[in-house]
Amino acid sequence: TQSVKINGEKVTKRECYAKALQLYPEDCRSWHLLGLSLDPKETFSVNGEKMTKKQCYVKALKHGSRYSTYWKNLGFILGTEEKIEVNGSSVGKKECYIRALENHSKDATTWDLLGNHLEKEETVTVNGKVFTKQQCFVRALEIDPKPLYWYSLGTTLSPVNPSWIDRIF
Repeated sequence: TQSVKINGEKVTKRECYAKALQLYPEDCRSWHLLGLSLDPKETFSVNGEKMTKKQCYVKALKHGSRYSTYWKNLGFILGTEEKIEVNGSSVGKKECYIRALENHSKDATTWDLLGNHLEKEETVTVNGKVFTKQQCFVRALEIDPKPLYWYSLGTTLSPVNPSWIDRIF
């Protein structure tokens, strides 16, 4: 682990964030960065309280709910059906991605993540507009035409010749 000496004492990245939070517990950036530095099951003590990655993201959102990256990162680590309370609301993966996009609608990765967690005919509303799984992937591609987003879109399309599939099975 990389560290630096301050007044003769070695401190790590996580200890820097913990010190910032000791001085200013509402620092959403330090909560988020501490969360990023932790493995999913790992804990780190902040102001005498052991914190998990999820708890750090929830604290970051308590003090900085307008930051789309915080919502996206929390959504990414939640289980498929898992819900967690953030600022008085119970949210899951999809809700986190929707909130991320409501704060920053030009994030192609979040559109792709949201699309991947929708059922075929399911719709979601983002900033007053309704989107299907396929439309989420199209939106991702409009922002950034990465191969992964093309792949995601392709999974929503019917085979060119369905009778060919019937012959295989």
